Amino acid sequence: MRYSARGSHHSVARHFASVAKHYRTLRDLDAASVQRVASMVCEPRNGMIAPRILDVGAGTGRYVEAVARALAALYAMECWAVAFDASRSMVTCGLPKTHSACLHRAVGVAERLPFATDAFDAVLCFNAVHHFQLDAFVSEAVRTLRPEGLLSVYTRTPEQNEETIWGRLFPEFAERETRLRSEDDLCSAMMRCTHLSSVHSEHRPWTIDTNLTRLMAQARGRFYFTFSLYSTEEFQMALEAFRQRVLTEYPSASTIRAQNDHLLIAARKATSAPQAHEVLTRIHTPQLP
Repeated sequence: MRYSARGSHHSVARHFASVAKHYRTLRDLDAASVQRVASMVCEPRNGMIAPRILDVGAGTGRYVEAVARALAALYAMECWAVAFDASRSMVTCGLPKTHSACLHRAVGVAERLPFATDAFDAVLCFNAVHHFQLDAFVSEAVRTLRPEGLLSVYTRTPEQNEETIWGRLFPEFAERETRLRSEDDLCSAMMRCTHLSSVHSEHRPWTIDTNLTRLMAQARGRFYFTFSLYSTEEFQMALEAFRQRVLTEYPSASTIRAQNDHLLIAARKATSAPQAHEVLTRIHTPQLP
């Protein structure tokens, strides 16, 4: 059976409006990749003291806040950051009661960024690029970058999605999620943008220590848009099948180590005229303990 996971703009908007209040409590965060992105933001530094960062598709702002904390902790650098998302509900509900005055929120679409040319030192995107028109987003992201500015996209490919605990054990999860793009598609989109001087791609394996109770709560909370593609009856049947499969695969329901693998693609804006050729390097990062 073939499934379409594109969904209308309104269905995506309804989904994120419904999950916004509890989104932060349901999602996990790849801390090692946050530090990796932070290291790329400030290299080359070229006298950079307070980088200006835009996170597109930021949701509640979890990742850009983590990058800002990493910059402060690792490099003693304070940044001026914008968490930008199409969902006003996500942006509003994600605002912590105590937050840095240097962290700002804005609402809009990734394909028409309401920011000046050369405005940012880095444009980031975490787990959101599958919601965008890819070429339009890359073009707008590069426009808003200063020369040598960083464009970083963190996401999962269809193959990586299949290997998650959800892709392996939740019935039809991987089949219904058709929006994820391949590594070649993502790299090619960046390479088509002649204002980028290089493209760098690396796999970022990481683990999540969890338990069956949390996994069931995450699914019931529809923390992935993919879960909204099931009818109520389909979802309940799939959820029970998932519970049984987890109990079969893992000896202890209270101690589950789930393996993940994400893709991190980074490029820098050219300092001069558009490049005639792009350079693509790929790195497969060893599995973390």
